[in-house]
Amino acid sequence: MCDMTFSSWMTGWTRLRISILILQLCILSFHSLLWAKSDAQTTRLDTEFKKRNEQKSSLTIRVREAGSQVKIIGASFVLKALTDTKMVFEFPEVESDIKGFAVYENLEAGEYKLEAAMPGYEREVFVLTLGLERVTADIALKPKRTERFQTTTRARRGGEVTSRIELSREEIRDLAGTMGDSLRVLESLPGVARTPFIGSAILVRGGMPNETQVYFDGVPIPILYHFGGIRSVLNSEVVEGIDFYQGGMPAPYGHALAGTVNVRLREPELDAYRGRFEMDLFNAGFFLSGSVGEWKGWKTGFAIAARRSYFDFPVTLGLNIASMAGANTSEVTLPLPSFSDYFARVHARHAKGHHLSLSLLGSDDSWAVIGNDEEIQSLDEDGYQNLGEVLNQGFSSKFWRIIADARLNLNPGLTLRVTPWAGQTTKGLLSDGLVTQAFTGSPLAPPESRNEFGMRATLNWDIRHWLKLNLGSELRFDTRRVWSGNTLFGEDFSDAFVNCPVEAFLEGRCSGRIFLSYDFDVKNLSFAPYAEVMADLGRLKLRLGLRAGLNSLSFENRVDWGVLAEDTDLNVGRVRTTNLSWDPRLDISYALSPKYKLKYALGVYHQNHDLRERVLQRSAERLRPMFALHSIMGFEATPIDALTLDVQAYRVQRFHLTTMESLSINTLDELGVPAGLALPEPGLRRQLGYGTTHGFETMLRVKPRDYFFGWLSYTFGRSTRNLYDARDPAAPSAFDSRHNLVLMSKFLLPRGWSIGARFQVASGAPSPAYQNYSIIQDSARGRYQSTTNTLRLPRNPTFHRLDFRVDKTWVRRFTRITLYLDLVNVYHHFNSEIVIPGIDYRGRTQQTLVPSLPILPMLGLKGGF
Repeated sequence: MCDMTFSSWMTGWTRLRISILILQLCILSFHSLLWAKSDAQTTRLDTEFKKRNEQKSSLTIRVREAGSQVKIIGASFVLKALTDTKMVFEFPEVESDIKGFAVYENLEAGEYKLEAAMPGYEREVFVLTLGLERVTADIALKPKRTERFQTTTRARRGGEVTSRIELSREEIRDLAGTMGDSLRVLESLPGVARTPFIGSAILVRGGMPNETQVYFDGVPIPILYHFGGIRSVLNSEVVEGIDFYQGGMPAPYGHALAGTVNVRLREPELDAYRGRFEMDLFNAGFFLSGSVGEWKGWKTGFAIAARRSYFDFPVTLGLNIASMAGANTSEVTLPLPSFSDYFARVHARHAKGHHLSLSLLGSDDSWAVIGNDEEIQSLDEDGYQNLGEVLNQGFSSKFWRIIADARLNLNPGLTLRVTPWAGQTTKGLLSDGLVTQAFTGSPLAPPESRNEFGMRATLNWDIRHWLKLNLGSELRFDTRRVWSGNTLFGEDFSDAFVNCPVEAFLEGRCSGRIFLSYDFDVKNLSFAPYAEVMADLGRLKLRLGLRAGLNSLSFENRVDWGVLAEDTDLNVGRVRTTNLSWDPRLDISYALSPKYKLKYALGVYHQNHDLRERVLQRSAERLRPMFALHSIMGFEATPIDALTLDVQAYRVQRFHLTTMESLSINTLDELGVPAGLALPEPGLRRQLGYGTTHGFETMLRVKPRDYFFGWLSYTFGRSTRNLYDARDPAAPSAFDSRHNLVLMSKFLLPRGWSIGARFQVASGAPSPAYQNYSIIQDSARGRYQSTTNTLRLPRNPTFHRLDFRVDKTWVRRFTRITLYLDLVNVYHHFNSEIVIPGIDYRGRTQQTLVPSLPILPMLGLKGGF
């Protein structure tokens, strides 16, 4: 029984244990199921969390200046998140980088407040709504004043070239007295004499207008101004700056006795689009630049600009209205000048610093005949020409240039620049203006057309940190045709030409008038290699250069001479001449202290005579190049960062100037050209003349600050020329200006206003003298004709003029509009420019004073984005 009880108990205990084991297994299974479910939920939550993180937004801020699209570097941004609970979470402050961008990453969707700040600009607050995507915000900050001067360029870059004035774009635009043309700032710089009337020439240190060479990015151009002074031939928006050498030019520059101007062209915008328009009393134009794209490390951009005058538009409209009203306009004949210019450029920049560009620029000055374009008899094949055709053949001009430019970084410290170019030029009688002829009595330029080619190559090598070497060459080649006479005017105009050498007239050997005619084919080649060594020896800086010049000229006369003088068989067949010159140049500066330095420059400069003179030489003795010796001493001081004082004393000696042993008279007074002006004619030209210019210049300049810049310049000079005239062996040169004081200033004011002023006081120019033997009495017509000579009468009265300019600018988010008024000769002072003698040129009748510009208000409108 006991056995049975124990067995039963054991059986019961076993069952209990089995039950407990089963219960444990159930509990473990339940726990496993719970943990598996928990792990699945955790995995799902992790996936959703990661997915939400991947969908977070990022904010890219692109900051520009309102109205100009100029990127702003260093602008600070504070981003705040606005929540439903009114709590604000502030993110760390960020700043815009060198490209004008700032970035916030990992932002939740929602509303944000963005605060932007930058010194000199108004503080801006923006409210943004962000989703789960990348967002780019374009922000425009408005300046507290319309503009701020950004440049810190000094007027003369010390230690490199003794006589150089370097001006940036900010320093040349929108100045008083420039009438909206940036290149007119040249007239306000030291060393430049005042140009009569509205200006058509650059007169540097006693030199003639043709003694200063003008380049556009190293490429020579034939003219600088439309119709001799109305406007420069390049839109101000494509000009980046000006390098002006008023003497002592370095070896890369030649073909000039006096000075050199290099206009730096502006590179297209590669990160944004930029556009401008302008209109004033003379012309209207536009400018547009932008990015084309990026390909294999090359960023490319473009720029285009064009301008055109509209003198003819209101007259044409008025005639049409009068004709519609019933007025008889069939007899109206009114010729009006018309000018235009254009510019286009494609530019590519590589990440390694390489630059490639292709540019096209051109200018066209022509005449439009409003109303009846009457026919004029001609000796051309057609027999007759319209008045417009005659005017455009004789008095218009145009040119174009296509320029390729490659700048390559070959190695660290070694760069190569190659600039080939080609172009075409057509020039008429008045393409250079009347200033030179009216003041010097020199002949008008006969019409010519030429095809031109050239190339400039420069290799710059930084041998050591203190030693640099520049090697280069300049090549020019042109084929041209120079003509005058019956290729322009017909028989009806032939009696307007009086062609008789003075000595033949005095001996009674002239019995009538014979029409002058010549026609030349000319080929001209110039090649100039040069080398420069620049050493920076601490306080002492040295620039030593050598330029060689080789010129080859060949020409052939296609038409027999129509002259009365004896010995007329000249320049028959092809003639070839070759000239070789050497120009050593030295430039030294020594720093007395970090703020004061001494400068010295010495150099030789050769320039070939005008091709017309070389072709019309009536002697087997060919004309050698003119040359000048420049010696300059200077002192430069920068007592404080904002102020620079530059003082220079200079002496320029010119040799091999041309004198005429046989003067001819060939006036065009019946065609409306003032008496005393003539076409160049064959003659005996001797190189016995020489000239001397000496003086000093000072320039006190306040560098562009935030809201002001300006300068005060004073030039004293005395320039004489000896052309072997026995009556006055050293007469003052035609543009000799003893004193020239210029004050230029510009202020930027609040609320978009800016004002500027320019004041000038200058000595009057000496007037040409008229002597008895230079006057011919025309008994058939009861009048006198004259030629000028090297003698000079007392000077004209002192010139002084005040110009004032005011601008008002309205700035919106991405546009700006500017209205300006430039008042020339504010107090309407009568400045006499030319003294015209009486009818017999002997002072027995009343003289006439030709005034300069009266008060002239120039109103203009411009804008852009």
